[in-house]
This record gives sequence, structure tokens and C-alpha cells, in this order.
Amino acid sequence: MGKFSRLPFAVMIAVVIAAMQLGPYIQGHAYYMLVFSKAGILCIVTIGLCLLIGYTGQISLGHAAFFALGGYTTAILSTRFGWPLWATFIAAVSLTVLVAYLIGIPTLRLRGHYLAMATLGIGEIVYNMVQSNIELTGGSSGIPKVPPLVIFGVDLTAHNGFYYYYLIWGTVIVCLLLAFNLMNSRPGRALMSIHGNEDAASAMGVNVAAFKLKIFVLSAAMAAVAGFLYAHKEKFIGVDSADLMLSVMLVAMVAVGGMANLWGTVVATIFLTLLPEFLRAFREMDILMYGAIIVVIMIFMPDGIFAGTADLVKSISKKLGAVRGNSEDNSCR
Repeated sequence: MGKFSRLPFAVMIAVVIAAMQLGPYIQGHAYYMLVFSKAGILCIVTIGLCLLIGYTGQISLGHAAFFALGGYTTAILSTRFGWPLWATFIAAVSLTVLVAYLIGIPTLRLRGHYLAMATLGIGEIVYNMVQSNIELTGGSSGIPKVPPLVIFGVDLTAHNGFYYYYLIWGTVIVCLLLAFNLMNSRPGRALMSIHGNEDAASAMGVNVAAFKLKIFVLSAAMAAVAGFLYAHKEKFIGVDSADLMLSVMLVAMVAVGGMANLWGTVVATIFLTLLPEFLRAFREMDILMYGAIIVVIMIFMPDGIFAGTADLVKSISKKLGAVRGNSEDNSCR
């Protein structure tokens, strides 16, 4: 378990609330509002992925598929069939949960790199289905003119998405509450025991198959919620939402955050979402630098960016303390 997973939950919420407080300051800047909203949407996915990978030890390289299922389902039902948005939300999450359940039963019997390859294959299947089924999904062109999310007659995408911004980060808080309560409960301890040793957990009476399937379905449901929010925020959904690179990036965000560290996952997701915006000044070198930064973090901060930074601060503090102690001893002499 990550070093900072036991931090008071109020501290986690404080960071999310701090992000929400940025709303009034960036309201007049549509681009910044877009970037921070994207960070919040990705946080919803990575929180679920952190539960699956970090706490339960089940790797998934196909979570973009569930993100795309949520987005495409609501986009198709709302644009092609005229369903109300609350109904498309229920359908998007329900369909994703059903798909995750059906594919999870055989897939989660695998372990290690076999499981990684299986989830990778699932992601590729969804990607190819989305790209080839032109009549339904629009193929490479995607689905435009997805209706904006309207609640009580208020268009949440108005004013540069000011209200949508709060909806997204409010959803992040709900997901954090759910994840935090889960991991501090009896089922959460069972999940962590599965991560430690599946055979030992089974010997202690834990229904390993059932718990793995449940957490897989829960993480897929979170991805579907994020896909729903993304489709109505962008008013468009395209094949890039099911792309392999998105799945890899989601796993990288969890890894940089420190695997079993919900706090670090949120911080890393925000950091890696904002980082490309700072690297755009380097033009052709931005992608190379982005990858290099991730590699450096993984090498020198294997426990995650947040825990690694804390260790660095502690190390510097100890060295400064030692230097001060030596100087005081010399002055006394």
C-alpha cells in the first residue's frame, strides 16, 4: 500500500476542492476550463483503475474501451434515437457494467501478463468495432452534435462549461468517497489480500473470483460515467476515446501516482494532464520530453510522484539537520 493512502481523507478532498475553487478564476478562459475539466474526467477513470490495479493487483490495458462504451452509448441514444439524457446515462453505465461482467468472468481467471494481454485484446476489439461500424458510430468521423447536458433547464456547458466544471469535480469527490470507504472496509481488506497473494487469500476464505469480478465491474462503471460526461462536455465522441494509447496513459497515471495510492493517483492524473500544456512551447520535442519525464519519475520515484517527493524532502531535511548539528558542534569547540 502506498505511503500516503492513509492520509486523512479530508486532505484528499481539500485538493479536489482547491481544483474546484479555480473555476471562477478560469471561467473567462475556455481553454483552461477545458483542460481542467479533462483532468477531472480522467481522475474519475484513474480512481477506478487504482482500485483495480493498485489495490487488487489486476492489470488492465483496455480501460479506454469502457470509457468509449459509456460515451458512445449516450451519444448514439441521444442523437440517433432521441432518448432523454437521464435515460442515456442509465443505459451507458448499465451496458458497460454488463459488458465488463461478461468479459470479466473468463478474463479475470488469468494472471500477470496473460491478463494484461487479454484486456489489451478487449480494448482493440472495441476500438475496431467503433471504427468499422460507420453507420452506427460514424467510424473515424465519430458522432458530432451530442446534446449538452441540461439539468433543471440549465445548460451546464454554458459560460465556457462553468457549471459542468463543478459537476465533474463533484463527481470526482463522490468517486473518492466511494473508493476511500471501500478500501477501509472489510471487502477492501479482502481486495488487498488478493493483491498480496491470491492463494493465501483464498485459503483464508476470501472468494477471490467474486471480489476480482466486482472490482473490475466497479472500475468499468466509473470509466463509463467519465465517458458519459466527456461526450456531453465535448458534444462529440470519436475513436480516440477507445485508443490503446489512452489505456496506456491511464495506467501510467496510476503508476506515477504510486499504484495503491488514491491520493497520489489524483495528483498524478492532474499533473500528467496539465504537463503537455507546459511542454507545447518545445513544439516537436514535447512528446519526447513528456515520455522522458514519465520515465524519470518511474525510475527515481518508484512509489509514485507524491511519495517520492515526500521522501526527497525528508532526505534533504535530514541532511540539513546533520549539517546544522556539525556546525553547532564545531562552534562549541
